[in-house]
Amino acid sequence: MLRERIGMQRLREITSDAWKPLPRDHGRLSELESSYTYLRQFTPNVLAAIDFQGGSGTGELMEAVAVLKEVNRLGGRKVPAGVPTGFVPAKYADYLAKARKSEQDTAYTTSGSSA
Repeated sequence: MLRERIGMQRLREITSDAWKPLPRDHGRLSELESSYTYLRQFTPNVLAAIDFQGGSGTGELMEAVAVLKEVNRLGGRKVPAGVPTGFVPAKYADYLAKARKSEQDTAYTTSGSSA
């Protein structure tokens, strides 16, 4: 059926191109990056309005949320050094580590662009 409808030549052409695997996060950070300007319109207000509470084991996350609220309150855009990151899922941690190593904490994507 494939040979009849698509043809062997076309199948060979399709399979000859190198397929790029998806990044570990399946492109989610890239999607977030493309929406960054839009998200910045309301996320500071959302963070300011909600009193986040965490259960046991969420201390680092709650500390990071508090830092982010303060950065937004001051009109900043860069998260200061030393913010806890233990809550970051493994599939995102590599991006963060690479950005920190290059001293460009906002350049988290594999392409090296900044958010």
